[in-house]
Amino acid sequence: MFAPMGKSMQCDYSENCKKFRRFASKETFSYHLENHRQEVLDLWNLSKTCKWPGCKSRRSNTSFKTKGLFKKHLKTHIKVHQCDVEGCDYPTAFGTAFDLRRHQATAHSTFCNFFCTFNDCERNTLGFPRLDKLNEHIRDQHETFRCQFDHCRARVVESERESHINIAHQGNLNGPPDSPDSLIYECGFPGCAGTKSRFNYDSMKRHIIKDHEFSDTGYLAFWIRFMRKHVDPSESLRVVTVLYPERYKFKGHQHCLTCLQKKSLPA
Repeated sequence: MFAPMGKSMQCDYSENCKKFRRFASKETFSYHLENHRQEVLDLWNLSKTCKWPGCKSRRSNTSFKTKGLFKKHLKTHIKVHQCDVEGCDYPTAFGTAFDLRRHQATAHSTFCNFFCTFNDCERNTLGFPRLDKLNEHIRDQHETFRCQFDHCRARVVESERESHINIAHQGNLNGPPDSPDSLIYECGFPGCAGTKSRFNYDSMKRHIIKDHEFSDTGYLAFWIRFMRKHVDPSESLRVVTVLYPERYKFKGHQHCLTCLQKKSLPA
């Protein structure tokens, strides 16, 4: 939430701050931002939405049900962790100490522990300091397989194709048959009709929370218990279609964000 200006820092919360406020130290800047933070927290108590100037969450009418969730969101606005490595020209600060360490591991670390598996690639010996950078390199520089299941964004090399499907879309074949981890899940929520995703338990839970913005984290476990009570005992419960609870029909969740994004892309 500031632009580095030599050794000073600038707050852009309001036009008044942009024009007149400069901060020579992280401590004074943090104290200043805490006043803005408290101001926005007080406004959250009234509307459960973020009133930070220019916040993108208002475009999607996002609300934050608990103060804990809202405080976590505020970290995207309050950025006071600036890289102090000599010569670093990264233009902005970071919202958390973790993000700062992540930047330093990528931009300034001399230790590379993640290596490309293609023998004829220079990164097979040079490597990368972070796993996500290695994955990005493989996607961009080598021929990869794009998973064909809906909602899955994975891109893997051909040699890992079968392994990806077994891990991400088959359930735990070696686990107890009555375990939630052994099942395959399809989404029956509004907006996902006709999709074939073959979620595992964890990815199904992430899907309804992230794509449908559905906050009832215990609902998936409830639905499994419900299905087991109503399925024919002679039939194997292997694929579970998770349906939308009628009691929430007036509370949103009527669209899947991933499906909406896919429909908006040009053919």
